[in-house]
Amino acid sequence: MNELLREFRHATIRDYKGGKEIRTKNLDESLIKARRTIQDNDLNIEIFDVDSRLRSFAVRTKAS
Repeated sequence: MNELLREFRHATIRDYKGGKEIRTKNLDESLIKARRTIQDNDLNIEIFDVDSRLRSFAVRTKAS
């Protein structure tokens, strides 16, 4: 999780429903960056909530 969060140091990050909510200025670019980071590093993380009004998305560790 920390590896992904390091990519979004510029964003506002808070605890949210068992994961982390990341608020950004550009949601579309941030989602692409997050998905690419998760895939490239084979992280056990999922994006489980996206809120376009807040320009935020939420991530959490996948359940086993």
